[in-house]
Amino acid sequence: MKHSISDRFNGVAASLRSKANRIAAKASGESALAMIFDESMMNASVRIKLSSDCSTSKRIAVFPGALSTKEAIAAVAGLQVDAIAVEGTVLTVDESDTSTPDNHYVKCTCPNLAFIQDEFSHAPQRISGIQLQTDNEAQFFEPIEIAEFNAVRNFGAEEIKPSQYLDPANSNKTLVLINDLKHFQLDRNHVMVVTLAPGRSLDISLTLGARLSAGQLLQDAACAVIGC
Repeated sequence: MKHSISDRFNGVAASLRSKANRIAAKASGESALAMIFDESMMNASVRIKLSSDCSTSKRIAVFPGALSTKEAIAAVAGLQVDAIAVEGTVLTVDESDTSTPDNHYVKCTCPNLAFIQDEFSHAPQRISGIQLQTDNEAQFFEPIEIAEFNAVRNFGAEEIKPSQYLDPANSNKTLVLINDLKHFQLDRNHVMVVTLAPGRSLDISLTLGARLSAGQLLQDAACAVIGC
């Protein structure tokens, strides 16, 4: 008796469900995801450097999620931004009050930033720590905001206040380490906004934690069913 493609697909699907059930059974009261959620060996990071010579603060969406314009970020995520980060010149501001231009800039250094932004929007990425370095302590009094949203709801924004992480015992007031992040992730439903103080620079290093990759899940499922 010949089996149709549909029959074979259903058989594979049933095998996948069986495999998932076996994994869940091995968890002994913990979720299957918790079994692979070990960030202790993860030490990759993404580094982004922002600099401004503008005379006023500028709000930059470093990671815009699924939103591609500052108008969409305002409408969907409820955050006002001056620009979305790109590699190179992020924003040009004419501060002249005459007909002669007086251009000032916000600039960003991060190789492959566009790819990283796109990758995070398709493969959710946990951030387990942040290191911030600036040319002036005043920058640390500007917040970092993370807004969560979906197609029908804006969940509001949470603030990280770098000044709260200044170590009184450390004479270096231009460096901050934030290592108590529990629920900070970047994906298509989160926007990360940095406020850059006038004339300041900020070096942001994001420590990457667990990542959810649909491609890896598919590969693992194929290995479970047909062998690696």
